Amino acid sequence: MRILLLLLIAISVQCQAQSKKKKQRLALQQQLQAAALLASNLTTHLQTLAGYTPSYPTNIGNTNEPKTIGYLIQQYQKMGIPPLGSDSGSYVQPFVIDDGKYIIDSATFFTVNEKPLQLRTDFFPLATSRSSVIKGAAALAMNERKQPWFKDLKDLVEDNNQNLHFNLAQSIQTEAEKAAKKGALALCLYNTSKQPDNIQFLQYDTSYVAAIPVIYITKQGISRFFKDYAAFQQLHLGVAIGRQYSTAKNVVAYINNHTNNTVVLGAYYHYLSNPLTDSLKVVSGYQANNNIGGTAVLLELARLLNTATAKNNNYILIHFSGNASTALGSKHWLQKPAINPSNINYMFNINMLDQYDTLPKLTIGGVGTSPIWTASLQAAPAALPLQLDSGVVTTDEHTCFYRAGIPVLSFGATKPTSTMQTAVNTTNHLNIEPQRALVQYLYQLVLNNNTKGKLPYAQTAEVSK
Repeated sequence: MRILLLLLIAISVQCQAQSKKKKQRLALQQQLQAAALLASNLTTHLQTLAGYTPSYPTNIGNTNEPKTIGYLIQQYQKMGIPPLGSDSGSYVQPFVIDDGKYIIDSATFFTVNEKPLQLRTDFFPLATSRSSVIKGAAALAMNERKQPWFKDLKDLVEDNNQNLHFNLAQSIQTEAEKAAKKGALALCLYNTSKQPDNIQFLQYDTSYVAAIPVIYITKQGISRFFKDYAAFQQLHLGVAIGRQYSTAKNVVAYINNHTNNTVVLGAYYHYLSNPLTDSLKVVSGYQANNNIGGTAVLLELARLLNTATAKNNNYILIHFSGNASTALGSKHWLQKPAINPSNINYMFNINMLDQYDTLPKLTIGGVGTSPIWTASLQAAPAALPLQLDSGVVTTDEHTCFYRAGIPVLSFGATKPTSTMQTAVNTTNHLNIEPQRALVQYLYQLVLNNNTKGKLPYAQTAEVSK
């Protein structure tokens, strides 16, 4: 009888061991399947979104924007996550934005003795210029009433080269006011100094409008058309500055767990840029990068949270439109939120993550906005080295939430590659590992804070980029 009992015990132990091994194999198999699905989804997101941005970002209002928005909506519908846009049943929250000023090429011209200067190459108007058409005869060396005036910026630039408080734009405004009061029909600026003046057409400069047209003649324009400073020449000048507006669209989805606290998870899905403006050319290398990586991460994080057992927070997923540097999308959402901002627990902003060199660091900003963040961030397992910054960048989407008294964190990366701005659109440069690692890290971070209730808020330093 004793032998039989021992045999039964041995069989039971063996069955339990086999059952445990089976569960472990099943768990490992599920982990591998989940990892494969995550990698596959991220690859699809990155390749698809990159395909919608062949050279420039998904400009607001251009033909590629509906494709991007349509893809985001399609993914949330596929996951069964409902919308939380402006209208019932809509994922889209539209809002009107000021795209600033632009040069109306067809009405902006400059001729010298009936020979045309080339716009943007030989000359361009300042954004603060008056729109007008004038004719006259003038020489660079002499300014007369009822004629166009010329102003060499050489002395202003050189005398103030080391003056950190010098404002060339303010000086130009003063010169334009003086010239107008003395009867000048227009003010034509140029610079014979070797010191650069960095004058550009600044589309968002709405500080004032000059009383007369103000143009800048480039060094090429001067050398081609004004070789003799004393010669009077017949000038015909026209300036036309327009103002443009467009409709931007946030894409908003909502995981409603029917609880009091709500977490906002966001990423911008494109920069604001406008091909009508000359200033785009100046920053095209920067503007040409979409936050494709952050957008892909947000989609996959939403998928995991939609099926998670952690239900103590609701989750709003926002793909912000507008320029990252002005945070237009987040500002608008907070002006017309779908929920009471006092019920927002915290906000995560997923920043640029498109491409990396070797050994990247995950930079996390806003750690000082809650006393629990440091310990919470260090408790979650991270596949990338962490670089924690307590401050909040003044120009990002999460800053609006921070100023509304909400704890925030922003997630970005150091060491972007040289291909980050342009070659993210090509699949041979595709690297999903940082995105995969960040999805898993963010998911664990959210789960770790699931039972902590409303997180405490703290003020911290605001820093500019």
